[in-house]
Amino acid sequence: MEFNTSRILRVAIPAILLTGVAYYAFVKTRLCRWRATDSEVIETLAGDALVTRPDFMSTRAFMIHAPVDTVWLCLARELKPGDDVGLYPQLPPLKVAVVVPGQALVLGAPGSLRHSFSRGLPHVSWAFVLRPVDDRNTRLLVRFRADYRADWTGSLLAEALVPVDFLRERKAIDEIRRRAEIIYLARQSTREPVR
Repeated sequence: MEFNTSRILRVAIPAILLTGVAYYAFVKTRLCRWRATDSEVIETLAGDALVTRPDFMSTRAFMIHAPVDTVWLCLARELKPGDDVGLYPQLPPLKVAVVVPGQALVLGAPGSLRHSFSRGLPHVSWAFVLRPVDDRNTRLLVRFRADYRADWTGSLLAEALVPVDFLRERKAIDEIRRRAEIIYLARQSTREPVR
């Protein structure tokens, strides 16, 4: 049985292109702006100046059924600028770059853009911005920006990792949400008498 290379390529190339377009339109775009409004996606948030030329950016929004002060307790505790925040054992920790109590926590790559690239790492910022919805609910905006200045293979890999990034971030936010809602409910139950 003989392979007809040109016939295989005529089928494979359009299939690959169609898959890439579908991925970009239906998966990547949705995951990179998960529940964020158009205005939240384009507005300048705390920490955006840390990565001025992002090759990748996501802005995601999460609703937490607890007031801002409770969410802040679970998110930032007693972090201050310059503190290390280890996320993965194999990677260097991020540094706390900005703390605006009750409003924003920004983590960033340690050192300069050149320092990150010299270590073979992207230069990143990860911002958590709290917005009160009312006295019982908080909207948490999470923006991740990365400058990796890679060739096309690095760019392709970064694009393919969007679902992994989404799941990683969602897991972290779900833990913050879970803790904040438990603390808030515990506080509420001690304030209100049982009838």
